[in-house]
Amino acid sequence: MDSNGISAEEACSANVIGTEEDFARLCNPDGSLKKQEKTTTFHLKNDDTKSVTVKDSYIHLAGIAVIILLVVGVVLLIRKFKK
Repeated sequence: MDSNGISAEEACSANVIGTEEDFARLCNPDGSLKKQEKTTTFHLKNDDTKSVTVKDSYIHLAGIAVIILLVVGVVLLIRKFKK
């Protein structure tokens, strides 16, 4: 909720956001609230000017891929040693 007591979604649908720039940043042209993608920023060499921002969904997919590769690797090693 903002200071007026309404949510951002209600403010977008009623087109009562302060300036056109704020409306364009927060709302879609049809009056619906824009979805904010969740991201994670990694700073390289402890320097804020050198950073990489990655969508959280990509991090999740990479983690799942690593787990699958580890499981397949363990299964293959077990089969090899059982022979």
